[in-house]
Amino acid sequence: MATSRQKIKLMVIGLILISCMSCITMGNTFRDDDFNKIKPGMLEEEVISLLKANPNSRTEYPNGTYLLQWIYSYGTPVGGGGRHIALLFGSNRKLIKITHQFRTGPESLIK
Repeated sequence: MATSRQKIKLMVIGLILISCMSCITMGNTFRDDDFNKIKPGMLEEEVISLLKANPNSRTEYPNGTYLLQWIYSYGTPVGGGGRHIALLFGSNRKLIKITHQFRTGPESLIK
């Protein structure tokens, strides 16, 4: 028969395992410091290298421009959040502009 000390240890281990299994992440994370260095005129390769992540989505337009999007989201037992940026590039592979940026969730959990 298990002692009360052993039961407490088993409960703590069980709670830790449940907490770890209930954390969900999706997408490619990137740092705000790196994102803030992105400037119009940069090549696609420079942006990808700077963010240290490939885009999650690419949309081609008839005029030769294309939109690259990076999306990251996470969920934990106590909350969640995410980040989304969209960058428009010209047919010359140079950044035209940042078309969209959005962040949600606790600041301390977003990289």
